[in-house]
Amino acid sequence: DAGLFFETEESRRRWFRPVLGEGRKLEDYWMVGVILALAVYNNHPGLDVPLPSALFKMLKDEPTTYQDLAQLFPAQANSLDAILSWTPSTPLDEPEVAPDVADKEFADVFSLYWCISSPSAPGVDA
Repeated sequence: DAGLFFETEESRRRWFRPVLGEGRKLEDYWMVGVILALAVYNNHPGLDVPLPSALFKMLKDEPTTYQDLAQLFPAQANSLDAILSWTPSTPLDEPEVAPDVADKEFADVFSLYWCISSPSAPGVDA
């Protein structure tokens, strides 16, 4: 482990560390890419590098999709599903319901009070 990637716990796939490890440079990613490309080109048997489809789409300059997020980070995709499918208990088209009521209900349901710092990001050892 060169400290360039981390394995996501849920999907068991590799992704980039959000912060480079000590003594690492961005050029190290280039070197890993060259080595992997040579191994793939030469049909190296037993090459098992669980990289997500999003990485290959990024390399081909294609847009990533929700399915790519779900493949790599299933918990975050499920959370996004819950947020996107949420509807207030009282329809907004009723005249006595103000948008502020729905906003408060949304905040109460999802408790959207959070913060994240770089050392606690996934793949970073504390």
